Amino acid sequence: MSNSKRQLFCRKFRDNSDFCADSKIDMPLLHTVLKDKGMASNEIFKVPIIVIPASVDCHYNDFRLQLEALLLIPGLNQSTVMVFYTETSLECGELADVFNFRTIKMNTIAAPYEAHMIMALEKAWQFFPSAEYLIVLEENVIPSPDILSFFAQCFPVLKLDETLIGVTAWNENGYDGASSRHDLVYRTESFPGLGFMLKKLFYNESMNGKLTECCVSRSWNGWLQGKLGDKEMLVPDVSRAFRKSLPGSELTEELFGRRRITSLEDVAKISDVSRLTKSGYEDELNKLMESSTALDAKDSSICLKGSGLGFTIPETEGKVYSIYFEQSDAKDESTLSLLAKCFQLYYVQNQPVRGIHRGLLRFSYKKNIMFLIGSATEYYKHKPSNNQPVPRIVPAR
Repeated sequence: MSNSKRQLFCRKFRDNSDFCADSKIDMPLLHTVLKDKGMASNEIFKVPIIVIPASVDCHYNDFRLQLEALLLIPGLNQSTVMVFYTETSLECGELADVFNFRTIKMNTIAAPYEAHMIMALEKAWQFFPSAEYLIVLEENVIPSPDILSFFAQCFPVLKLDETLIGVTAWNENGYDGASSRHDLVYRTESFPGLGFMLKKLFYNESMNGKLTECCVSRSWNGWLQGKLGDKEMLVPDVSRAFRKSLPGSELTEELFGRRRITSLEDVAKISDVSRLTKSGYEDELNKLMESSTALDAKDSSICLKGSGLGFTIPETEGKVYSIYFEQSDAKDESTLSLLAKCFQLYYVQNQPVRGIHRGLLRFSYKKNIMFLIGSATEYYKHKPSNNQPVPRIVPAR
């Protein structure tokens, strides 16, 4: 048995890495076999997967790890994977061909990644005109083995619910300590980027021809921030995609410099996906809040001053806890942002809180469900009359 593509690649680029070691150079590059034969006909395996490596300096080893991770996805259809590379990243384009993935060379020489990504998205829909959905993996994003299993379980509700624009594999708040429930999925008003499945209908209505307006920065800066209206994305509690540390700004340090939790499972097991429709989700939220335990806020000043957590949470699993806090109006996140910081969620000073749903912030804590509920939200009605809310923090001027 020989792998001529791999041999030629290794000779051409004089690769001395483990990938081109004598013991591996003739090994075939095949996807992981799907154990659940009942999933074989699932339409998720027909959805095009668009991989967009760096436009100027495609880091070969990082890109190889991304491609190898794709092969670890059970049932992956290699013919659905399309890699969009540039003239300055020929090595990565040829490497994708070694993996038997389809490739397109883009005319975005020396263009910033944002421009490269915009053009790749536009070309992708043109290349797959009949596709109603696309799965997108940005540069250096490592998909988890169960990413397609996760997308497959979310697929029915995505198609059914007109208020959903897609499913993201990456949770902006998915840090160690605030991400522990592989079975939970949320609805949020954000577009986290990195790895996601996007609905063509939404793309045509809100993004096509407008990408230079809505999406000129990197997706992690918050694409379509405040512009989704009543539209939302499905977000896993535990991420199904990972990106290595990216030094630079305070934002990238916060997003990628801290320890995160990413699924390593082969198969996702999501709880009752039917509850993720717009109406089903509201019913579920209200039931959970009605039965939740409202935490005592008497020591909340410890949290607000940055001296500790400030809340006593029982050593339980699978329970529901709520923290109520005061707001001046629906846009007031002054207290919420500090509460998010206490629980080690995303926090950048003077930046909006992420992962919001109608003013509500939801996450998991030691496998318990946590709600941070402001006085200006519709969910504040669930606050027990004898519960003292966290007082509003007046922002410093």
